[in-house]
Amino acid sequence: MSFGDDGQANRLFRFDAAATLRSATEQRTITAQSGSSSPTTLRSELFVDFSVTPPKATKTVDDVPRTAAPYEIDNLRRRAALLLQQAHR
Repeated sequence: MSFGDDGQANRLFRFDAAATLRSATEQRTITAQSGSSSPTTLRSELFVDFSVTPPKATKTVDDVPRTAAPYEIDNLRRRAALLLQQAHR
């Protein structure tokens, strides 16, 4: 049996004037196919409001509400920090 996948992720980070991360949105599309089935496409969206403590996350997978995992929030925070670091070079 073989299994393949293809995916795409788009992220939008919002910062305030002091370069503090305020919110982030991540949209993902993943298409998977095994040798004996039709391709399946999964769409997810994660929105994190970093202006509150702790950050508030809203996640949907194929329009069904899901709980965002702590690592997903941490990953967005790390990506935003790397983006700012590159912007200030």
